[in-house]
Amino acid sequence: MSTFDARRKCTATLLATILGICWSGASVAADADLKKPGANIPTVGLQSKPSGLQVFPPIIDLRFGTDSQRIGVQVVDADGSTRDITRSVSWKADRGLVVEDDFVRISPSAPSVSGVLRGEWNGEQIQIPFQSGAGDSQRELSFRNDILPVLTKTGCNSGKCHGSASGKDGFRLSLYGFDPAGDYFRLTRELSGRRISLSNPESCLLINKAIGEVPHTGGNPIEVGDANYLKIVKWIADGAKADVADSAVPEGIEVFPKRAVLAQPGTSQQMIVMARYSDGSTRDVTEQAVFISNNDAAATAGVEGSVHAAGPGTAFILARFDQYTSGTDIVVRSGETYPGLDFKANNYIDTLAAARWSDLHILPSDVASDEVFLRRVYLDTIGLLPTPEQRTAFLQDTSPNKRDRLVDELVSSKSFLDLWTMQLAELLQVRRANGLSEKGLSLYDDWLRDQVHSGVPVNELVRQLIPASGSTFENPATSYYQTETTPQLLAENIAQAFLGTRIQCAQCHNHPFDRWTMDDYYGFAAFVSQVGYKQGKDAREITVYDLGEGSLEHPVEGRVVRPKFLGGELAAEEALDGDYRTAL
Repeated sequence: MSTFDARRKCTATLLATILGICWSGASVAADADLKKPGANIPTVGLQSKPSGLQVFPPIIDLRFGTDSQRIGVQVVDADGSTRDITRSVSWKADRGLVVEDDFVRISPSAPSVSGVLRGEWNGEQIQIPFQSGAGDSQRELSFRNDILPVLTKTGCNSGKCHGSASGKDGFRLSLYGFDPAGDYFRLTRELSGRRISLSNPESCLLINKAIGEVPHTGGNPIEVGDANYLKIVKWIADGAKADVADSAVPEGIEVFPKRAVLAQPGTSQQMIVMARYSDGSTRDVTEQAVFISNNDAAATAGVEGSVHAAGPGTAFILARFDQYTSGTDIVVRSGETYPGLDFKANNYIDTLAAARWSDLHILPSDVASDEVFLRRVYLDTIGLLPTPEQRTAFLQDTSPNKRDRLVDELVSSKSFLDLWTMQLAELLQVRRANGLSEKGLSLYDDWLRDQVHSGVPVNELVRQLIPASGSTFENPATSYYQTETTPQLLAENIAQAFLGTRIQCAQCHNHPFDRWTMDDYYGFAAFVSQVGYKQGKDAREITVYDLGEGSLEHPVEGRVVRPKFLGGELAAEEALDGDYRTAL
């Protein structure tokens, strides 16, 4: 089988999953049996023997006496469901540690120690390495690390409150705290002596607004005497100091557990959010993080990260702290007895689909009839309906592998390649409206059609397109750089077309519901910041080339932005020795 034929077969496999097709006679029979409840299928109970324990976080690092750390233990049952058993574990605390429910603290008088926190559940031993600092030391309050998270947690800097573009009631904050320095200035200096009072912290405008002592559109997001109230009052009483230049700042967060499969509605799972700091330390920020569910019908998230199963389905629980977001995949089962899954996988996509069915305790749909299959496979492979003659021939064919043969025939046809040329042309914006001349557009379309019909894989297509230079007539791939001509819009197009990611929101502020920050946005846009244009000999012709100079500035911090791979690291200096687009 040739490489191109193999790719076509892979496409056929993908279509099988999309269409719900089983490829062999044996698979069809197996699926047909699923219509008979419990037929030759072993029952899997919800209270099966546990298959393993997962403990998080992997290490406990308590550097100050005021630090505390949540711990979590999740058991994975034999049917794949999970349970939070943290409070059922018998913990043995020694060497300066104190365990209360699912929290670990340092004893007030404990010295700096390290060791292992031990626990036991149903005869199974649990161990978590720990290290701790002096128990009588205290962490100094920081605006970014302690006060700004309160403003985010209480919703003060959300888009519907002071985080909107124009602020609210004369006070503006950056959305979810993407500009800590600017927020500190607006809070402490913009109306000097009005918003905070160093001499009388409990009666300043910031506190009185927050507790509802004076009219406040946002109500009273904090209560007198609660942890947030005490934290802000102490910070003001200590002088409302700005953070020093070399203070530790968050560099990312990690959420535990990575996923949970809850056996039935009414069950719960506690999430733990760990922040990683620039000084190498970690810190439990669960109580300071904001939690959002994308599907409250399946699972809801409490203010301190307790996830409650509401109904069957899936949800993603997003956790936000500082500029960073991460989350946990939640599956909620119905709680009804599941007959199990008797399904023969013919390829890796079948395997993934079956795993998801098993997670959700659902059975696959019935096998499509020949007529339904025929209509679907024609539309999805070549974008056309079968002719009456083709329909009759297929329905009268009694061979057991006729579906396989039809898919192979369709994906080997010119119509299949034409459909994919059209789909890629839409993705790459091969259209007159983008300012391409009629000749340039025709050459661009011909180039793309040649790539598809020649079997050029997508990775090679990208290697030609992204660093394309030269005349739009001589190297039609350069026409992609006529679709947009600013680094920001080019970066947005590249991210959406080739990475499947929309980063537009991060141009003006950190993305409110995704992990992309302004640093990510402008770092990625920097890869195309040196694209140059000049008129060709023909008035309809443009030459695209590498300027070899130019950069982007971060709109908030004003610094020159270095190219950074989206979702990855900064580009290495040696990789930037030449056209940045080649490194990309």
